[in-house]
Amino acid sequence: MSNILAYFGAIPSMMMPLNAPVDISSNDVMPSAYQSVDVFAYTSPVVYDALSQRLSALVNLPQDWDGYGASVPDIATYTTAIAFLKKIDQKTLSYLDEDDIVPTPYGTIVLDFSNGENLVSVEIGENKIGFFTEFSDGSNSESDGEDWRDVVSENLSGALKRLDSCQK
Repeated sequence: MSNILAYFGAIPSMMMPLNAPVDISSNDVMPSAYQSVDVFAYTSPVVYDALSQRLSALVNLPQDWDGYGASVPDIATYTTAIAFLKKIDQKTLSYLDEDDIVPTPYGTIVLDFSNGENLVSVEIGENKIGFFTEFSDGSNSESDGEDWRDVVSENLSGALKRLDSCQK
């Protein structure tokens, strides 16, 4: 158990301290020190299991995973990718297959959202997100990378929403 705690020690934990006072006479089982923190304020159900497992697998690749010196996506890139997925609605997530989440040799992660012949390819780094589109009507857009501030940019959001209007 101590090895597990040592491994996760740097990550904020939802675990309650072993010696924290708990009032079991009420329905509240969190210690009073944690009562003011709204850590369960998700606005949508967690539907990312397969996608987040795929992201986790990429972080666990060995160095030089491609045999040509490829870097492994680090925990910051993984965290940014998870935060990005949490901002995407379920309909848009349906355009992303877990096999379309791939690492690049530069340590970034690519998510390819597709609807028929139409594509929005998103590249996620530690603190930047870039994208390009390939729409069948030829009206494409791109971004070399925008700072990730826990908000999907208007350009990227618009590109992802266009997938809904595309024919398969």
